[in-house]
Amino acid sequence: MKIRFINPKYEGSLDVYPEMRGTIYSYMIEWPCFSMAIPQLIAATPPGIETAFTDNKFEEVDFDEKVDLVAISSYTYQAADAYKIGDEFRKRGVPVVMGGYHPTLMPEEAIQHADSVVIGEADEIWPQVVKDFHDKKQKRFYKVSQTPDLSKLPLPARHVFTDPYYVADSVNIVRGCSANCESCSVPLTYGNKMRYRPVQGIIDDIKNTRFEYIYFTDEFMYFRNQAQKDYYKKIFEQMIPLKKRFCMDTALLFWLNIDDDMLKTMVQAGLDMVEPCYGYELFLNMLSTKPDPRTGRSKFDDIVDRILNRFNKYGVKVDWYYNIGFDEEDKGIFDRILEFLNRHKARMAEFYPLLPHPNSPFFKRLEKEGRLLTKDWSKYNQGYVVFKPKKMSEKELLDGIFFLYKEFYKDVNKLVERDVDYIVKRGVEDIITEKIKPVKEKISIKRLLPKATKRD
Repeated sequence: MKIRFINPKYEGSLDVYPEMRGTIYSYMIEWPCFSMAIPQLIAATPPGIETAFTDNKFEEVDFDEKVDLVAISSYTYQAADAYKIGDEFRKRGVPVVMGGYHPTLMPEEAIQHADSVVIGEADEIWPQVVKDFHDKKQKRFYKVSQTPDLSKLPLPARHVFTDPYYVADSVNIVRGCSANCESCSVPLTYGNKMRYRPVQGIIDDIKNTRFEYIYFTDEFMYFRNQAQKDYYKKIFEQMIPLKKRFCMDTALLFWLNIDDDMLKTMVQAGLDMVEPCYGYELFLNMLSTKPDPRTGRSKFDDIVDRILNRFNKYGVKVDWYYNIGFDEEDKGIFDRILEFLNRHKARMAEFYPLLPHPNSPFFKRLEKEGRLLTKDWSKYNQGYVVFKPKKMSEKELLDGIFFLYKEFYKDVNKLVERDVDYIVKRGVEDIITEKIKPVKEKISIKRLLPKATKRD
């Protein structure tokens, strides 16, 4: 039996914004990083079953290949391509099984393009799915009733992700999120109870990675209590001899709970960059606070300065990540964001329209209020506005996104000047010219660097 696993293609956010190409920013966020669902399932596939992998973002799918089963995992922005692939294989009599975020959120839709849909985390149920297809006794739906034991997960089959397409590894530490943000899909797919992988399993996984750079895929790393801090510290202490570098998403205010000893350990473990996510509702009002007209600063500015000063002390970079379009936000939000970033001398930032994930509370509310504009899932890549904002028009929201990109990144040479040490340390020149460029034609970063590094 042979199974072909497929990662569907999608339109990247920057593909929607062609004027953003050629800036230093475009290289930083377009490096391919991958979901771990497929390598995790390949590792869980029973012995004796042949497996193969196609990433349709970079390779064409061979619909005439002789395979016994096609397995497709997709996020919402990949759903349109996933459905086309499923339909084409089924026309040829090849059975298809789908899973992942979108099929879990929209199983009745997904089953129209597949023979079976796995709803939920497939780690432990996958061998049974494979057996059922082998015996031609497959079910239409496999609903996971119990979350998998994370201590028993096999190491993901990372060998399927080969050069020149990939330049970083993804590693997951925790599944689930207790924040319950209205627009988020994580509680719907992984639950609202946080489940922690054993420390040794994480370290073994990191040792198994192929690249120096790691992106921790957890929505947030929480440091709210001593038990959580102790857990993460054990991980970071054991990472130190592995000589990795990593990036992590975070809620900025959690860093108030991190003492210098913990931060120093994280840096020794390879902490390179944090991505504070604006849009985490708990901190929405604080981040939107208008500055005092007498000082030009808000109360939140003082807190941010305290945290950023510590990052600067240890050489940790910050990439501000903004989801924009919450009901509380009017057209003034764009100027406030730009002023905030300028006050804090931000080096990197990303700006996206807020995304209502299918079947999330936010999605359902927008649908009920008649504010959902489309269910064309290919547009759910945060490159489009897919709903009617409450205090501005769709055009005003998208124009505001363009305004932020253009204003924040208008002086490209200045940005390269400020980050050239970071770029050189990570060897981005080699990554861009030797790995990405042969796959997808881009402007060489070396065209920007000479001016940036010139000294009078």
